[in-house]
Amino acid sequence: LLWLPLELPPHVHIIISTNSDEKYTSLAAVRSLLTGHNSSFLEVGQLSEQEALTILRNELNNKKRSITDQQIVAFVEAFKRCPYPLFLKMTITDAIKWTSYQTIDVSKIGETMTNVVTSRFARLERDHGEPLIRRAVGYITASRQGLTSNEMEDIMSLDDTIMDDVVTTYKLSRRRIPTLLWIRLQEDMNDLITECW
Repeated sequence: LLWLPLELPPHVHIIISTNSDEKYTSLAAVRSLLTGHNSSFLEVGQLSEQEALTILRNELNNKKRSITDQQIVAFVEAFKRCPYPLFLKMTITDAIKWTSYQTIDVSKIGETMTNVVTSRFARLERDHGEPLIRRAVGYITASRQGLTSNEMEDIMSLDDTIMDDVVTTYKLSRRRIPTLLWIRLQEDMNDLITECW
């Protein structure tokens, strides 16, 4: 965690989310860096089933969507196995995209955060191509201050692995990633990446 600044300008705060389980070392590392700042730590515990259902219904109403009773039962069963806010957020994002004719069960939702994230990235790879997802996420992760949309398009256009995959699907007048492809990817990852102005 050497990247974590120890001094911040006035009115600047950092929020770090991590697992408090002792088998993970990130929380202990942050605590050792911020010795004497115990009041800065807030543990967000498990949510109740009722809280999860309320949040689900609000999100579905906001998006003018609904899901079937069977899908709600599957959602609740999955949530009971991992009743944490991040799991809830990720599964709600998926639930908003479910159609009424889809049969959803716990195995399709996932029982852990690892299952949900793996499933999400597998779906992104299926929809956009494995090279594009792996490389784009890698570039975003490796950037220290983030990347503009133009920078992402430039970097992806210079990546032969991405472009070799893209030209098999799209007829391009020049070897450049189509802007629409990056826009679609951003839309599908909008809950995973943050856009800053």
